[in-house]
Amino acid sequence: MTAQPGPIRTIITAAVTILLVLGGLLGARLVLRWWQSSRLVVPPNSRVESPRGTTASKLEVPCWSCPSAKTWPVRFQTDLDLIAPLGDGVGNAAEFFALFEKDRGPRAGDAEDLMSRRFEAEGDLGQIVAGDDELLLEAEPWIDQASMSFYPVVFPMEGTATRITNLLVMLTMARSWTARGVDAEESLMGLEDCRRAIRMGRLLRQEDVIIINDLVGLACIHIGEACIGSRSGTAILSSHSSPRWCSARWRRNE
Repeated sequence: MTAQPGPIRTIITAAVTILLVLGGLLGARLVLRWWQSSRLVVPPNSRVESPRGTTASKLEVPCWSCPSAKTWPVRFQTDLDLIAPLGDGVGNAAEFFALFEKDRGPRAGDAEDLMSRRFEAEGDLGQIVAGDDELLLEAEPWIDQASMSFYPVVFPMEGTATRITNLLVMLTMARSWTARGVDAEESLMGLEDCRRAIRMGRLLRQEDVIIINDLVGLACIHIGEACIGSRSGTAILSSHSSPRWCSARWRRNE
């Protein structure tokens, strides 16, 4: 005996219906996950204290070649609170910067747009965006938070497959704040931009989990302290003279 066309048609229809329902549920789950991860994150209110009173001449370059340095941790021996204290915000700055993860982040497109707006600064600072760039301004309150923790709060630890955020976005922002700080006519505003770059670096170095995060953090601190040095005429954390980008312009020439 052969199966009747009716029952076969019913079975096929039911199977297709089940597949469509499962596909719809999967799609809804993915949309919900995307919405949850890409929703607007608002930084908590924060305050940044002024650096404790000191002068650049009192900040000595650590003697890393001295015998006593053998017991030092690989950390700045200069108290960075004397130069750029962290803010007191209770938010996790990683929640914002993780959104720009390359290819996978819900705001990866915004990161690509930022990269397309870069231009070469004068001197050797590198590529920056305009000081009034919308995304640059959006990021500023997040740099006033007291902590930045990617792992495992935002990204899971997956060995060699562990994800990282788009560090080039963060480095570009630090460079851009630095350029804006160097060129600021108002000294206090300029110094605050320099300190903002240093705070970015300090936040990146908090975890000691991913080496590249630590290296980019060091770079942010270096260009930030060089920014302060260029305004004061004194190198703070290194023995090098002020950088060659003292007159870097942050506005794109029209």
